[in-house]
Amino acid sequence: TAIGGKLVKQAVEPGHDVSFIWQGGEPTLCGLDFFEKIVALERKYMGSKTIQNDLQTNGTLLDDDWCRFAR
Repeated sequence: TAIGGKLVKQAVEPGHDVSFIWQGGEPTLCGLDFFEKIVALERKYMGSKTIQNDLQTNGTLLDDDWCRFAR
């Protein structure tokens, strides 16, 4: 997404390691495609930085695809 790309780029540009914490409501409602795109953008902009993603969920929407993605 354009907004996601802007968010990732702005967060990573300063040169520090970054942690994204996905919470509030139910973040998995954004869909697995959204998070796959976010991770692809992180890889694009990360350079030598470390990026961590934390996902707070009630787990009701998690399935095998989400579990494979989270590995």
